[in-house]
Parts: sequence; C-alpha cells; structure tokens
Amino acid sequence: MNDPRGLLLPAYVAVDESGSMGPHFQELTSGLSSLCGTLRAEPMIAAKLRLAVLGFSGDVQLRQPLSDMRTVEEV
Repeated sequence: MNDPRGLLLPAYVAVDESGSMGPHFQELTSGLSSLCGTLRAEPMIAAKLRLAVLGFSGDVQLRQPLSDMRTVEEV
C-alpha cells in the first residue's frame, strides 16, 4: 500500500473567458484571489493541493500551471 503522506492532489479551475463573461471579470478575479488566500490560510490543505487555472473561449489556455499556492503570489 502506498504511503498517502507523499500524495499530492491536483485541482483544476476552468474559467470561461468568452466575451459574455466580460461583465463578471472583477468577480472572477476576486473569487480566484479568495480561493488562493483560503488555501494559504490552511497549511495542511495547501501542502497537499496543487492548483491550476485554465481559461477557455475558442480554445484552452493554461493561465496558471499546477502550483503550490503557498509559493504563488498572484494568479
């Protein structure tokens, strides 16, 4: 059996960047900042979770690669 202490959990946030979402840009930015701040405030969770942000409209763009949120200052 594998030792679970060494496992990392990848988490992906998919963000709709189409033109119709323009009016909600500030809310999205605030939400992502809040998510990252919450992860930083929970060191046990942040140590195990790696977060990536994907933006999509006509295609998919990697906006933030899988990262340890304890070391990322801005998403």
